Amino acid sequence: MAIEEHKKSLAWALGFVAFVIPSAVPSWFKYRGDISFYILMGLTSSVSMYYFALYYWRHSKMGKTSDKESVLPTLNEALLYPAVLEAGNEAPQQHRIDTNKKRSYFLDNVKWFLIVNVLLFHLYMAFGGSIGLRLVPGITLGVGGYNPFHSAMYWWFGMPSQTYFMTLFFFISAYFMPKSLQKKGRVVFLKERAQKIWTGAAFVTFVLMPLASIWAWSVSGFTTGQGRTATLTNIRPQNAWFLWWLLLFNLWYVFVVTDKDGRSPEGYKLPLSKYFKDIPKSCWARWLVGAIQGILQLICNWFIFSTWNTPTEPMGGFASMPINTGTFVSYLLLFYIGLLAGENKWFDPEKPKICERLGMNVWLFRIIVFGEYILFGLGMTYQNDIQAAIGPRVYWFLMYIIGGLMTIDISLVMLELFQSHFDYTNTLLTWLARSAYGAYLLENLFIWVAPAAIFTYTYNGQPPIEFVNNAWGAASFTYIPVATLVVAYLYSATFWIPLCFKAESFLQPSAASSSAARSTTTTSFVGSGPQRSSIAHTIDNNSCAADNIINCKSKAIYAKL
Repeated sequence: MAIEEHKKSLAWALGFVAFVIPSAVPSWFKYRGDISFYILMGLTSSVSMYYFALYYWRHSKMGKTSDKESVLPTLNEALLYPAVLEAGNEAPQQHRIDTNKKRSYFLDNVKWFLIVNVLLFHLYMAFGGSIGLRLVPGITLGVGGYNPFHSAMYWWFGMPSQTYFMTLFFFISAYFMPKSLQKKGRVVFLKERAQKIWTGAAFVTFVLMPLASIWAWSVSGFTTGQGRTATLTNIRPQNAWFLWWLLLFNLWYVFVVTDKDGRSPEGYKLPLSKYFKDIPKSCWARWLVGAIQGILQLICNWFIFSTWNTPTEPMGGFASMPINTGTFVSYLLLFYIGLLAGENKWFDPEKPKICERLGMNVWLFRIIVFGEYILFGLGMTYQNDIQAAIGPRVYWFLMYIIGGLMTIDISLVMLELFQSHFDYTNTLLTWLARSAYGAYLLENLFIWVAPAAIFTYTYNGQPPIEFVNNAWGAASFTYIPVATLVVAYLYSATFWIPLCFKAESFLQPSAASSSAARSTTTTSFVGSGPQRSSIAHTIDNNSCAADNIINCKSKAIYAKL
């Protein structure tokens, strides 16, 4: 398996390099933007649809087999195992349900908190974080132009957030993958990824983004022009870039670690796993990793991804991914570390808390991380003076090193704080965790466009908001008082973000219907009477009953897929 795994890893690595390297050609601006994204979208879509279809084809085929080979006995068997265990009999290892294992609620809470962070980040772009009322093709709608509010938010909130929030999403997503793939196998795993991630990405890219773009352009008053044509003809994923890239990372992991039967071998570990059996306790090791990945990110930005006229401003984009400090290299690194953390079960309840594994006093660690944040913010605030003193290249070199340290340390301190103080759930937190993903999908309408559009409709200041049509789209450079922008931002944050979560909740099945469906399924397979009551009670008290049933199916039926 090791030799085969190395061959597959090499093939993926070469393919990925071939995918990225054309971006280094200065004249291939179109490749960095549209063509690379079309390649990414085509690859992930085709593989997702293949396994989605394969799953249901095999499912329908098994439905036509004999009773001994049908899926029904397997489901009966899975549902009866809790009763078997109560009777004192030993169930097969793959069917055991650990009802006493504590869920890591802090990871759920981190995820919805990060979603709120993302929404606040994108909302500030609507009120000064863009070039006026900016209708970039398929991207955003913003008011206010460059102003002190924009500058303060960009330096002290926007740029620091970019160093950690999406990297932490990749880390958490990767953390659960080894265990999930081990249980479900390639077909079921990729089918579920297609059902959740691909459908969400496609919904945003092909439905929400055109609607948001049309609304944004209607605000500008333009009916023709280069920008509007680009908006309605180019495919732009906006925030869904994360989902397309997450699918690609999922495909890499699945095809590298699974064998020809589509299974992840028992006890298999990724390279370097033995060096990450636990959170590295040495702060120097963590800082070294952070500094190296920051420097690598800067090199990639300067020589591959930069879309600016000068390499001294290392920002750009690739395949719909925004490129800045804490992005491309950080995503690859944190995703891989997340896989290693999942293999070694960093956050299992029986292990000590993160605060006990830092290699230093937890408050000292928090103070150091806060110091990194202050240093980064000051560097952004006084960047013109610093660049004049030491030169732009040295400036960005130092800033990307600090950003690399923040990528590792802020991610770790976020996990530590939430595990120490928010490792629990209640009705509100459960709702937030359940609605976070849908809120992320809906933000194109509720965060990117609606707040700035409503503000534009209702603004009666002088001079009135006007737009110009340029190569980027329609933009307004009309001056708006800073106090007005701040009030509009705060109001929008308290109104539109909760509304975004609430709107998503209407897409979720109600608790009553879910309970009724579970009850119907249980009755169908286990019958009624005292036996049914005992079994149903055991299953209904397990919040992951449906997942366990799927896992049992995947072990018993899909082993050969």
